[in-house]
Amino acid sequence: MAAAAVRRVAGLVVLAGALRLPFVGRPLSSDEAGFLMLARQWGHGRSLYGDYWVDRPPLLVLLFRVAALAGGEIPLRLLGAGAVMASVALAAVLGGQVAPRRSGPVMAAASALVLLDSPLLGGLLIDGELLAVPFVLAGLCSVLDRRWLLAGCCAMAAALVKQSLLDVFALAAAVLVWRLVRGSRRVAVRDGLVFAAGALATLGVVLAVAWAHGTTPAGVWDAVVVFRGEAGDVIATHASPATSHRARLLVLLWIGSGAPVLLGVTLLRKVGRSPHTDLPLGWLAGALLGWEALGVLLGGSYWPHYLVGTVPGTVFVLARALAGGASVRRYLAALAGCAVSLAATCTYVVVMGVPRPVGVPEVEGWLAAHAERGDTGVVAWGHAEILANVGLRSPYRELWSLPVRVRDPRLHELTRVLRGPHRPTWFITRGPGLASWGIDASTAQPVLDARYAEVERIGIWRIFHLV
Repeated sequence: MAAAAVRRVAGLVVLAGALRLPFVGRPLSSDEAGFLMLARQWGHGRSLYGDYWVDRPPLLVLLFRVAALAGGEIPLRLLGAGAVMASVALAAVLGGQVAPRRSGPVMAAASALVLLDSPLLGGLLIDGELLAVPFVLAGLCSVLDRRWLLAGCCAMAAALVKQSLLDVFALAAAVLVWRLVRGSRRVAVRDGLVFAAGALATLGVVLAVAWAHGTTPAGVWDAVVVFRGEAGDVIATHASPATSHRARLLVLLWIGSGAPVLLGVTLLRKVGRSPHTDLPLGWLAGALLGWEALGVLLGGSYWPHYLVGTVPGTVFVLARALAGGASVRRYLAALAGCAVSLAATCTYVVVMGVPRPVGVPEVEGWLAAHAERGDTGVVAWGHAEILANVGLRSPYRELWSLPVRVRDPRLHELTRVLRGPHRPTWFITRGPGLASWGIDASTAQPVLDARYAEVERIGIWRIFHLV
């Protein structure tokens, strides 16, 4: 990479981190709060991760544990900023590998910046996708550079942060099959074995650390693989109209970010074959982006942060087009549009604040004024940020709504908690009762009515206290 390009990329890396500084103190989202609550108490307990359960792999929990031990919210935001800065730098490396011309690294880095920092794509949320992207990009670079051991390590690390981000596995498989077809059978087999060794070594280390904290490999398999199939069935059968609404909104957010413009520029003219490699970069880039789009669709719940997982494929497609002679000016125009979207949405969030679910700040404020030291609580369903921001532990192992609908749809476990010696001091519902899509509350509702008294209503929220 030329010295001028290095300076520009370095400036983009710094800018990527600086753009996140105004949001360091923003309130925790439901996912961020839930993962921090879970990570703080991760150890031998009654459930998969200590006393709580979540359908996520252990490396994600380990990253949140580092943030939790370092102080919680602010270290978590700084961890997210570091992940974005690393991703922008690695996007530049990928751009330089695919499109060695001077503009390749800079354009790739700029594309990663405007997408990963975009509030429209959920980039402000510190979640699995954002923390996995640096591993994905490092793995893609390693595959193209034929560093197969490192590629295997990065591939598994990405999957152990967010189990759907199997991009590096997909690219590695495609490249190895290509080598086999081209007659390099011995080399392909050797490279595949080295790749597998890196992946298995990483898996072994992470599972060993998780086991030391009381999380078994069988439990991890059930959470990250078995549960996802069960969850897909529940969503397909019982999902509320809000799911289809989020799917439509997801498309609008993707369009608003400018990502389709970046991709559309690649179709304006036919590009030639890259002279720098014999790999079919066009097919590889298209297959990678297609895999990522499939991951968004199969996610089922259609949250905006799913779109962060499409950034590596978008960067790869852009770099491939530049390698084939695509117009840099057109890409600069497309990036300018993305930059306008980024500036407008970030300014809006700074001025207006991060949107929060209606009534949640008020519920938190009321509980903070009335809860006593040692109190516990349960929120039906999800919204762990209420508990985290008030400082309440939950005696119920499910902090997210989807696991309740899949693992405890008849609320038998919740009923045992409400009847047991460690029943929560506070119980918060969003609506008159416990019933919701995919949930049969006929057993738990009478117990809640008998043992708890409603003490406050805040909009649609109802707060109950143990009698």
